[in-house]
Amino acid sequence: LVIPALYPDKNDNKGIFVKDYIRSVKPLYTVTVFYFRLFGEEKGVFVEDDEGVLVHRTYFKKEGQAYFGCKLFGYLILIWKAINYIRRKRQFDLIHVHGGLFIAGLIGLFSSRLLKIPVVYSEHMGRFYNQYSNSIARTVGRWIFKRFDAVLLVSNRQKRDVLARGFTNSKIFIVHNPVDTELFGISKRPVDKKDVTLLFAGRFDHNKGPIRIVEAFKIAKKSVPEIKLVMVGDGTQWSETETFIKKQNLINDITLTGFKSKSDINKYLQKSDVFISPSIVESFGIAVAEAMAVGLPVIIGKDTGPSDYVDKNSGIEVNPTATIEIAEAIFKLATDLKKYDKPYLRNIIASRFGFEVFGRNLDAIYQKVLTDYNR
Repeated sequence: LVIPALYPDKNDNKGIFVKDYIRSVKPLYTVTVFYFRLFGEEKGVFVEDDEGVLVHRTYFKKEGQAYFGCKLFGYLILIWKAINYIRRKRQFDLIHVHGGLFIAGLIGLFSSRLLKIPVVYSEHMGRFYNQYSNSIARTVGRWIFKRFDAVLLVSNRQKRDVLARGFTNSKIFIVHNPVDTELFGISKRPVDKKDVTLLFAGRFDHNKGPIRIVEAFKIAKKSVPEIKLVMVGDGTQWSETETFIKKQNLINDITLTGFKSKSDINKYLQKSDVFISPSIVESFGIAVAEAMAVGLPVIIGKDTGPSDYVDKNSGIEVNPTATIEIAEAIFKLATDLKKYDKPYLRNIIASRFGFEVFGRNLDAIYQKVLTDYNR
């Protein structure tokens, strides 16, 4: 049973990584998803078949309604009702919770105790500390975190952040994330050409740094006038970035595409030469890994999640707030693309995070958790 804090639908890709986890183990397990939300367009339980996986979407209130004007009370009712919903099903061997300690986490934890089955928790948050700045939240969060039968994290950097904030568990595994290496196939784009396309794909916010990227691009373009930049995604800084591009007279050099699906992002990757994602905080960096699966060298923020798998032969780490340093990295990659071997870049990702190998590794953890629980 998978209980995610977020799960994608036709209008929103949030939680798309959960589907990749499911796809990696689907050949080995029968998977069911229970997705609980306090509010939805309509109240009720909606069951759908999502590529052979039964997804139960449960919305306890119609959007705009509230429990006596108190959202906290509403969430407590949600947790209680969700646990009862799971208890009535009773056909599961293991629960895997993805994110959301206080809602999905509590639902999974209490349900596992009622059904007498183990529960595994995956944390995907990059800014883990933001959720637990309040002392009460930290205390409750640590209590929940410690009681999972295993905790899965997506990078060494994330593990350091988690432990530094006093969140402990006797079984912590760094599993990283699965990558769809079938969708993101190796690029056939030649590297011996003057025109170079940089690609950014992600949220437009301060952490991802779209404006810093544009500033660095402008500096690098003085030395490499043939470069172009494509920026995929949306977010709080999208309009600000668009305005900034116009003010810098770069509208003929930078393309803003807006939100795109994964299949569309793959098409942009196939037409690009360098992937740029100098985030300040990054838990794993799925977009970076997908770019490397295509064979693109990458620019990433120093000491972030992608540092686990990006080496000197696959990209450059930069100070994410140092515009000049980002510009220098753009120049280095744009003028020396032949240095980066596409099959080597792809193999880093496929050999560690491809669905088949990731599924085997996740299965080994599940089996260990089940064995330890039933001992």
